[in-house]
Amino acid sequence: MTKRKSLATEKLRLITEQADSEELDFTRRVNALIERASVEQLALSCDKNLINRLDGRADALTPMLVAETNPAAVRERLKDEVQAIREAMAQKARAELAKAS
Repeated sequence: MTKRKSLATEKLRLITEQADSEELDFTRRVNALIERASVEQLALSCDKNLINRLDGRADALTPMLVAETNPAAVRERLKDEVQAIREAMAQKARAELAKAS
């Protein structure tokens, strides 16, 4: 009878341990997720930020590019401006994601 009882106790302990482990895994996965509303808000914010940045840069670049006669220089200036906008947006997105986490 004692052997049966200890076998049942051991089985119960193993089942409990497995359930605890699965619960811990689940909790880790849930905590690693970001709420959908936060992601949607971030996407909307990025869209608005991109529009504002592009509109603002168009006004600032027009006088500089109008006077430029070298197409390679125009292309390089535009490339630099787009890269700066991309970097700023990525930095803002990382900051927003860090706040949401």
